[in-house]
Order: sequence, then C-alpha cells, then structure tokens
Amino acid sequence: VGKSIIDTFTSSKQGLWRHMTPKLLTLVDMSKYPTFNTKLGAFFDEIIHAYTEGDQSIFTLVQRALEGSLRMTAALDSQISSAGEVSKSAVDFGNFLKNFGDGCPFGSATVQTAHKEVRDAYASLIKYFKHGRGSPDV
Repeated sequence: VGKSIIDTFTSSKQGLWRHMTPKLLTLVDMSKYPTFNTKLGAFFDEIIHAYTEGDQSIFTLVQRALEGSLRMTAALDSQISSAGEVSKSAVDFGNFLKNFGDGCPFGSATVQTAHKEVRDAYASLIKYFKHGRGSPDV
C-alpha cells in the first residue's frame, strides 16, 4: 500500500497544470529509527568535539554541505524572501550526508567513522524512495 501511495503521489500533478518540484516521498522503517537517532547524536557530538578541539573548518564544512543540499518548503514555512519566494527550511538529509562526505574525505578519523555510521543508519531506514518528474535525482 505504501509503495502505491508514493507512486501515485510522485506521478500525479495534484490538480495543477504541471508537476510541483521538488517532489520526493519515502517509505521509512520506523523500527530502525532509534539506532539512527543514536548515530545522529554521535555524529553531531563528534562535529562539536572537533570544533572544541580547534578544528574550526568543521563548521564551514557543515555550512557548505547544507548550502549544496536540496532544500524544500516545509509545512510551516511562510517567510517571503526579497525575491517573493517562500523560505525553504527543509533539507534533504541524505543529500546533506552525501555532501558532507564529499567535502570531508580526509578529516578526523572519529568524524569519518561517525559520518559513515549515521549514513548507514539513515540508509537502513529507507524502504522505498521515489522522486517525481522534474525533481532532482538525489
């Protein structure tokens, strides 16, 4: 049933004349969330630890990973930018993790390990993923 809902959502236009983009939907195995949540906390703990130990470039890396990530309008976004657009506060977390890894190939071993563990835990959550027409392939 979940896959059918996702397939219908990503292939339809929701009553509009064109596809909304980005349009992404994922079926998640919530039984694996506690492990992911633990790994996520450990990952950010290592980022904070690296910074407090003097690696000030770690926050630049996080910022670049965020800036390069797919952003979407979240349900509660309402702030209009100077260009007349609604803010996009939701970030594709899988895309963020990929960008972080791409930007930090030779960083601290503990940050690298924590990154790999949270990336693997995130991947194990995803049972089915699909993006709609016109949406970036993330």
